Amino acid sequence: MTFLQFLLSTMSIEQNYTMKEEKSILNAICNDRSVLLIIDGWNEAVFQSICTETAEPKLHSESNPENYLKHLVGGNLLPYARKIITSRPAQLYRLHVSYRPRFIVQVLGLNSKSKDELGRQICKDKYDFIQQKLVQNSNVFSLCNVPSNFIMSLNYLMNDETYYQCIMTNNLKGQESELNKLAKMAWDQFQNMEFVFMVQAFENAGVRKVTSDALKNATIAKHGISNIKILDIDEVRCFFHLNWQEFLAAFYMMMIMPLDEFEKPKRSISKEEIKQICRWAYESNDPEIASCVASQLPDELHFGKRSLLPVDVQNLSFVIQHRATQRLDLSYNKIDVLGSASLACCVQNIEELDLEGCKIGIESLKTICDNVGNLIKPLKKLDLSCNNIGNTGALLFAGCVHNTEILLLKGCKIESGGVENLCNGVKQLKTPLKCLDLSRSEIGNAGADLLALHVQNIEMLILERCKIESDGVETLSNRVEMLDMPMKRLDLSDNKVGNQGADSLGRCIRKTEELLLRGCDIGNKGIEQICNGVIQHLNLSDNWLLHDTAVSLARCVHNIIDLEIVSNTFSANETNFFTSRARVVF
Repeated sequence: MTFLQFLLSTMSIEQNYTMKEEKSILNAICNDRSVLLIIDGWNEAVFQSICTETAEPKLHSESNPENYLKHLVGGNLLPYARKIITSRPAQLYRLHVSYRPRFIVQVLGLNSKSKDELGRQICKDKYDFIQQKLVQNSNVFSLCNVPSNFIMSLNYLMNDETYYQCIMTNNLKGQESELNKLAKMAWDQFQNMEFVFMVQAFENAGVRKVTSDALKNATIAKHGISNIKILDIDEVRCFFHLNWQEFLAAFYMMMIMPLDEFEKPKRSISKEEIKQICRWAYESNDPEIASCVASQLPDELHFGKRSLLPVDVQNLSFVIQHRATQRLDLSYNKIDVLGSASLACCVQNIEELDLEGCKIGIESLKTICDNVGNLIKPLKKLDLSCNNIGNTGALLFAGCVHNTEILLLKGCKIESGGVENLCNGVKQLKTPLKCLDLSRSEIGNAGADLLALHVQNIEMLILERCKIESDGVETLSNRVEMLDMPMKRLDLSDNKVGNQGADSLGRCIRKTEELLLRGCDIGNKGIEQICNGVIQHLNLSDNWLLHDTAVSLARCVHNIIDLEIVSNTFSANETNFFTSRARVVF
């Protein structure tokens, strides 16, 4: 079928358009931002395949409904249209990430006034007492914005038949004891990340068939003496539809679970489960719930390589506000302005923050830097490598560099002007930076000259592939030579150091514990100059190291504890000679 036929397939009146008319209609709606598309019951969709290799259908050609639906929800078709999708979560998670919606679905729930009105209709004069009992179980109460959850909770606490006047079923009445079994089953399955239930699951839990059938058919409705009004629904919840399993699992944990089971150590939590429980905590907006969830998280959280949506970053940050975390790795997830603001609010609870390749803009960076600058205790590591922050971003770091022990800015397109901005902060440090990495930025000799003025405040300086030549190397070497304490590491790999630069480095070799010079166009003459002093670690890989060089190295290898010369050709005798005198990696 054509795409227009797919869009009109649910209409009760058949529409027939010519090919010309179809093209005109599709061209109009594809670029119209006022188009609203509603897809109901996404969990009922049946897909033959979730393969990502399915080609995007062309607008004016024919394709199958499954292909249209995947690319419509994924944002490839009608990209400007507003889309509302209703679904239970199981099907969404089973669908490949390439076809999941790239936006947030807002589910509306009961506000406080509506809950009170509904509660008094069900519980009459007992409501105030029952509400107090419900509020004490905050994890359950936070899910009661959904009407069915609220009604089930009231019924459990009342322990009478009022519940069944609001849940239409002919089978569940008189089976109150079954709720405990259902809740236990839901909890066990939720722990195992099982969202699709078979008949066998109900049988294993001891749940009667009439009860499981009733549960599947339960609906909210007017019934009997309870005249339920049209409820005011105005609380926005950035959360997908809460299904009965999530609610019953929370219900079991907070109201039914024995204390000894509650206190048992849980298995390690998967990334997907962490996202789930953090979203739950964020939606509850309850500090006690967030603290409870935070206590279950591992000390290090790794979510690299595009495993999070922007909203997941906000949820995670909300939970981290309530617990110190050794390391948070969000590398290569897109962090938007809201995500950056959320991270900034919890940065005081993070020891190491990895944001490599997160497409962080200047506005987002400013928010993060402002909060890092105000920390009482510095970050052990801040990695913002591979973000296009440039010289403007370097200026922002000048205000927070005093609160970072390791600052990694590899591939951030910082030039000499940005180095000058950054050095304004480095020169004021009372405690040296443990590491500053500016690799793969074109700082050139001018940038090296600026950094040379402040090497006393940098223990490890990484300047790999920074377009530094022999003049810049000489300036750095002269300043390093004047240090009272040796630098722990100086990395000038993949710069045009040459023999002239090597001659300069030879004069400061005693003031560097590790010197990395991979691919620096250094020949025999330069090697002789470098190897005059004692050094712990020297890397000369990918340089012009020929037979004559081996002889020069042999004379001074006793001065080198670790020598690395990968990708160089030496004879077996030369190799044996080196390894008998130092730890050498070939």
